Amino acid sequence: MPPHHKPRLLISVRTAAEAVEALAGGADIIDIKEPANGPLGRADDEVWRQVVETVGCRASVSVALGELGQGPPPRLPENICAKSIETSESGATGCLPASANAPSRPHWRTSRQWHTASHTFSEGIAFAKVGLAGAPPDWEQRLLDYAKRLGVTGFVPVAYADGRSVAAPPVELVLAWACRYRAAAVMIDTANKRGGGLFDWVTPDMVAGWIAKARRAGVAIALAGSLRDDRLAQAIALMPDIVGVRGAACQGGDRMAGVNAQSVRGLANLLATRTATAAAHAG
Repeated sequence: MPPHHKPRLLISVRTAAEAVEALAGGADIIDIKEPANGPLGRADDEVWRQVVETVGCRASVSVALGELGQGPPPRLPENICAKSIETSESGATGCLPASANAPSRPHWRTSRQWHTASHTFSEGIAFAKVGLAGAPPDWEQRLLDYAKRLGVTGFVPVAYADGRSVAAPPVELVLAWACRYRAAAVMIDTANKRGGGLFDWVTPDMVAGWIAKARRAGVAIALAGSLRDDRLAQAIALMPDIVGVRGAACQGGDRMAGVNAQSVRGLANLLATRTATAAAHAG
């Protein structure tokens, strides 16, 4: 990815009303999750339906599915959406950005298991995130099986920078899995939202190395984890493909409060400004 490429802004929402605010503020990806259910808490089916219908073709939609050990992949509610977000009104595709050498399909999609899998996800949901807190020893095979059964090309494993505190595998191993099986993307996040942000657990140099490795493999990379103020600017400066935010997009910075357009607009402006600055320095 060229150094001037602007990362996409992912805003996590709890309701359709929050999705409206996020869109008004300039979000590129609307991520549906319920923070009361954990860092990747799955929202109710009706919330999925309402948000997807609200967003329509205006942005990509992702969903949080919880942790790998919490059970098998969910089935999507019937008729969750009426529109495809494969191509937005602006002409942008619903796919996460990837490098030129990225394969057109995930590696596992060529297997017999993929072709016989039950496709449970509508085209209205582009990406599905799964965390690895409390992952079993054979998490790599289980994650692969989960991806096959889920039946969505936009599969995104989430690596926790504070993984030791929640018995999750190290970021390096999750990233290696994503590169090996050509996941759509990998997200680096934090599990404990009161235990500090991303850069309280890892250094910018470590993150820069992970971004470079993902990019070589054609896997998009997203950064999240209580990113706000200087820490958000620090994440943007590393030029990931996506930056994911919840708390900083909410009223008063409280992740349990509602997303508001003004806060999202401020984040979008910061992202644009920092990207322009990086491009100027690169030039």
